[in-house]
Amino acid sequence: MALSLLKPAFLIRPVLTALAAFTGAEAAYLMHIPLPWMLGSMFGVACITLAGQVYPQPKWARRSAQVFIGSALGLFFTPLIFQQLWGFLPWITIGSASVILMSLLVAPLLQKTAGLDGATTLYAISLGGASEMSAQAQEMGADAPMVALSHTVRIVLVTLTTSLIAGASGGALPAPNPSAQYLTLSNAAILLVCSYLVGMLFVRLHISSAWKLGALLAGCLFALSGMQGRWPQEGIVV
Repeated sequence: MALSLLKPAFLIRPVLTALAAFTGAEAAYLMHIPLPWMLGSMFGVACITLAGQVYPQPKWARRSAQVFIGSALGLFFTPLIFQQLWGFLPWITIGSASVILMSLLVAPLLQKTAGLDGATTLYAISLGGASEMSAQAQEMGADAPMVALSHTVRIVLVTLTTSLIAGASGGALPAPNPSAQYLTLSNAAILLVCSYLVGMLFVRLHISSAWKLGALLAGCLFALSGMQGRWPQEGIVV
């Protein structure tokens, strides 16, 4: 095992994968592509994957990415947002139920035309995070790569078309908030520890997407407690 760590492939491929992700993200940022740190890094890693030089993501890295995304989303749930949430909750519930119903209605058609099994079809067509749907599909024995591909295409199409429609609508798009500050090192460390602890609890409770939902809950509690700050967008590259 010690000798395998010294092999060039073990050292070069992780560096090459990370370099491709950051290069793609930076290029997308300079080209003003929506969600550059996610879509750009996704495209960069896809390029080296096609070249056969990709480094499989370790479990700890995927877990860290889910914790980062979950806690980042949780930090948006400030007391003001929670107050507004209750007013929109009925419409959010109706919208979610409609999406689930449409997925169930369209799934048989997709299964027949694409020749996929039932589990793969449901995970591929259901609206959800690409990583969560792929992970759950793998746990259920479905075709995880096909599910990941389906959601990747959906994310790219929805992100690009929505931005184009919003830009062509004539309304002024909200500018980024320059006053938003990053988390301090102490608050970031506390948030990460709490996110991992809640994630471990959710794993023991056999909750799906335990690490992301646990970090989301931790981030919500921190935001409700009045903690100010956010994660840097570049972290989405992981």
